Formats: sequence, C-alpha cells, structure tokens
Amino acid sequence: MNQDPKSTTQQSSTFTAETPMREVMQRNPNAPYTLRQFHIGGCSHCGFDMNDSIGKVAEDHGIPVPMLVTALNR
Repeated sequence: MNQDPKSTTQQSSTFTAETPMREVMQRNPNAPYTLRQFHIGGCSHCGFDMNDSIGKVAEDHGIPVPMLVTALNR
C-alpha cells in the first residue's frame, strides 16, 4: 500500500480526504461529535453514505475539505 509522503511524519491513524467515512467512524470514537459540530450526520438532510470519502462529505455540506480532515484527525 502506498502511503502519502506527507502522512509519514504523522500517526498511522491519520485520515485523508480520500478516507471512507466508514473507516473514520470505526477508528475514531469522537467522529460523531466532531461531525455534529459541522452539522453532519444528525438528520436525514445532513446525512452521508458510509462509503463516501471525507472529501465528498465535506464538499456535499459546503465545508472546506482541509477543515474537516483536520478536525477528524484531532
């Protein structure tokens, strides 16, 4: 598996814009709380598909991708 050179200096659990939401939800127990801060996932209008990437979810909800990725990596 190829790893993004930028992430080699960070923890192996670092998420990227391409990380599927299913993986985020499995690996980050705080993800639901983080997503709620962005009004993501709390209702049918702000839901997402678990197979969507972080980047797609961010774009679908009008959130800058780097902002959501950073928040989920905290």
